[in-house]
Amino acid sequence: MASGAVFPDYNGGSLVNVASSILDAFGARRDDDPPPVRGLDADLLRDAAAVVLILVDGLGELQLRRATERGDAPHLGELRAARSQPSLTSIFPSSTVCALGSLDTARPPGEHGLVGYQHWLDEFDCVAQMLRWGPADRPSSFVEPPWNAEPRGFVPIETIDARLARAGVARFLVQPAVFKNSPLVRMLSPDSTYVPYLATSSAAVATRRLLHARAIARHERSFAFVYWPTLDTIAHFFGPYSEEHDAELRAIDNLLVGPLREKVGGRVVFLLTADHGHVALDVDHAVRFEDHPELLAMLRYPPAGEHRVALMSPREGALDAVRAYCTQEFVDAVVADADEALALGLYGEQISDAARRRIGDVLLIATGASQYWYTFIQSELAAHRGSHGALSPEEMRVPLLVWSA
Repeated sequence: MASGAVFPDYNGGSLVNVASSILDAFGARRDDDPPPVRGLDADLLRDAAAVVLILVDGLGELQLRRATERGDAPHLGELRAARSQPSLTSIFPSSTVCALGSLDTARPPGEHGLVGYQHWLDEFDCVAQMLRWGPADRPSSFVEPPWNAEPRGFVPIETIDARLARAGVARFLVQPAVFKNSPLVRMLSPDSTYVPYLATSSAAVATRRLLHARAIARHERSFAFVYWPTLDTIAHFFGPYSEEHDAELRAIDNLLVGPLREKVGGRVVFLLTADHGHVALDVDHAVRFEDHPELLAMLRYPPAGEHRVALMSPREGALDAVRAYCTQEFVDAVVADADEALALGLYGEQISDAARRRIGDVLLIATGASQYWYTFIQSELAAHRGSHGALSPEEMRVPLLVWSA
């Protein structure tokens, strides 16, 4: 792998372990679960009446450090300076779909089977775009005709939602209203109570209102998952060094973190983290796989995955030729056999049969400012100014900030 690559730390320092810490907080962790986060005060979480997990999509540790050192995010800066545990790693690929799967199951992608933004699904005989859980080459979802498929149960292992329910914990999703009936919500947290907000400016308002009502009613212990999506979108379009990105971080500090540091009643512990960070990319040197028909002719289906990690499935007898072509043509990437990636533990120690099929046989892992993609739908964003999925520190290092209110 490339020099400086950051591998996921599934043994106590990754998003998988955040999920395990949440299970532990409510007495729902089992001996076969991954360990909780190293250095995190377990008693602090166990004594809480409510635990709130905040996921800021796209907020890498290095982006946070730049903002706090500039003084742009005073609340985040104080929390970062006071923390006792180090930053975490994302999972691999460092991608939203994969991270949500891990946060909602306490398992690496090799077990829960969500291995990329796009990947092959035998169940539907196509490359799927997993955020909307539909075919990558058309803007539809498998919940619609002609498939009429049910997302619940698609992930073959028990979710945190189900395990916390069995432990008597009330579960809430504080997320944009537009996602309420999305396939991923129905797949990963189908029985949580959805608390919608219309704009990110009211995410903290909705969260405080929920926590205040729970404290007054003295209900059973609670877990809330708060999601802030827009930093990621801005970083994709404008880049992680843009004025737009910095303005969004100031909004997160002022409109989300600041209000949630104020006393809300009861004993509430907040955990703030991210699914991945962003690395700045050069849009003028982006590679479109459509410009490589010789490669496409050797593949069973077009490259899937992420802008920074391509998953390829060569036709029978073409494996060596695909590797040779990629090594020659894509000099700013690491070309790896899937078995090599699995042996390195990128997807975790255990790999389900479904995950193994979805990964394919050859991985193209970007380094530097490179990006590679196949355009399944012309209207979708092509070249990114910031992206993620690979193993650079910018993509893999994510914060963990903890406070009580």
